[in-house]
Amino acid sequence: MDINFIQNLLESDSSSSSDDSSEGTLEVVSNLLLSETLLNKAKNENYVETTVPLYSSQQFVEHFRLNREAVQRLATEFENSIYYPKMDTGYERIEGQKCMLAFLWYASNEAVSYRDVADRFDVATSTLHHIINTVTKFLSNLSPSYIVWPSVEEGRIIASQFEELGFPGAIGAIDGTHIKLDRPSEDPDSYLNRKNSIPSRHK
Repeated sequence: MDINFIQNLLESDSSSSSDDSSEGTLEVVSNLLLSETLLNKAKNENYVETTVPLYSSQQFVEHFRLNREAVQRLATEFENSIYYPKMDTGYERIEGQKCMLAFLWYASNEAVSYRDVADRFDVATSTLHHIINTVTKFLSNLSPSYIVWPSVEEGRIIASQFEELGFPGAIGAIDGTHIKLDRPSEDPDSYLNRKNSIPSRHK
């Protein structure tokens, strides 16, 4: 913000006898200062460097859904992949671990916005958009190494285990399923799902 510009604006207004003019000038100055404040809003600094290392193992998993070892392994693979920028673009390159943590934070929180995540990880919104895109492509390309269908014999064993639990013809489950049920009279609130809407049991 050009301080001389504001000072000249106020001085020129002080020579005017119009109250309306003075009020108008003050409003303009207030809006300019507010805009400057919003533009210079401080981001969270060093969240990855100072705060994340202080998380316990349990807290880390609660925030990022993976343990530290898994995140570091993925970050290393990401840095060695074709999706991690190798060319010097004139900007400081963001470490693979920070990219992976930002992606996981965004993917693990339903209501979070790009702006919220960008602020937490101290990056521009456009940079976060690029991170989300590149990490998504990296993980998609990596998925065949980790997501593998069972062999015929493994499938038979798994299917028999599911059948013992009352689910015939199943060979796997992704994430979880909320099964609607009638809540007991004792401690009924413990049987609400995580959205506190449907009485259910997570399987």
